[in-house]
Amino acid sequence: IWQSSKQFVISNTLYLSYGNGGGTVPPWSEFSRTESGLIDFDKEYDFNSTNIDSTYSLEQSRSDKALRFTKHIHSWIAFLSSAKYKFNNVDLIFGIDGKYYSAENFSTLGNLLGGDYFIGSGDVNQDPNQLLFEGDKVDYDADSFTRSLGIFFQIEHHKDAVNTYLNLSFAITGYNRIDHFNYTLSDSRRETGWKSYPTFTVKAGFNYNFDENNNAYLNIGNYSKAPLSMNVYSYSNKPYSDVKNEKVISAELGYGFNGKNTTLKLNAFITWWKDKAFNFTYYEPNSFQAYQFNIYGAEALHQGIEGEGQYRLSRNISIDGMFSVSIDRWLNDVVGYGHHEALPGVEVPVNAEIGGLYVGGYPMWKMNYGLNLNHEIFNGLSFYLSPNISFNGMHYP
Repeated sequence: IWQSSKQFVISNTLYLSYGNGGGTVPPWSEFSRTESGLIDFDKEYDFNSTNIDSTYSLEQSRSDKALRFTKHIHSWIAFLSSAKYKFNNVDLIFGIDGKYYSAENFSTLGNLLGGDYFIGSGDVNQDPNQLLFEGDKVDYDADSFTRSLGIFFQIEHHKDAVNTYLNLSFAITGYNRIDHFNYTLSDSRRETGWKSYPTFTVKAGFNYNFDENNNAYLNIGNYSKAPLSMNVYSYSNKPYSDVKNEKVISAELGYGFNGKNTTLKLNAFITWWKDKAFNFTYYEPNSFQAYQFNIYGAEALHQGIEGEGQYRLSRNISIDGMFSVSIDRWLNDVVGYGHHEALPGVEVPVNAEIGGLYVGGYPMWKMNYGLNLNHEIFNGLSFYLSPNISFNGMHYP
């Protein structure tokens, strides 16, 4: 942060992140089951440990089924540079931001369940009869990349009881994907190449202070949001058809009160979300085989009221509370496309009859209230206690 004067400040932020993790998943084919429906690992182990397949080895046992371990490794770098200039009753804020993200996603052989080796990696660049051992890559191996660059501008005006602002931004987000398993090294389809989506934001707000304690405000916004990489390319590098930016139009009207012992905020909101895209995995209940679904073109309407407040009983004791009540519905049916994880190149269309259903994933009724106690025992040592009660309702999956 560099402040050259009382009127001009420059701020720069650099963000770095590295992650490495994963988890165990079942094989493509179904495990043996006990009479009660549980996986019969003993039976799988007994079979694998005595399964001598002379086609591949006369000494080692071949695992018919094995556990897999999925891996995700990412690197992320981002920066934000902004400048703020004040003159008279106006604040000008402008800047630039960007990010670059890369991720490795692959699967390796985990527990061989009694066997010594496994056959069948799924890599077209590898001998299909090659013996595979724990840690060898199987099923899929792909790298994905994201880059974005944006600029933003905001102007704020303060005069007497009136505060207004206007925020504008523009960005370009691009995606690229490399598939190491489904295409040979010389196949041009191995890499998708960069596909970019321009986005924008327009937001404006107005606040009026009736007096020292009461104010009212209005915010309206129009956003264009780029789809995620998983909504752009399938697991076989094929671009999904008719992929669009998500579009969001929102407005909120609110009231605030700030008294000696009481603080209160209350607002009503409405958000219209168009061309929403999302991606999810469906597991067949019997075989536990996975389908990856991509759905886009969904339209949703969110509307409701929310509020929060605090009442200070003393300098060290306060009662806090918040609530939110909303109605969130899908407005239309959409068509989704699924891909079986073992057959990533085959599209399976499905009608998602969601029109009129509630939007899931978060509660539409929320309430939280509690007591905050903060007491300083002596200089440098404080005691803090904050019991809270929360309620969530109308929470759909």
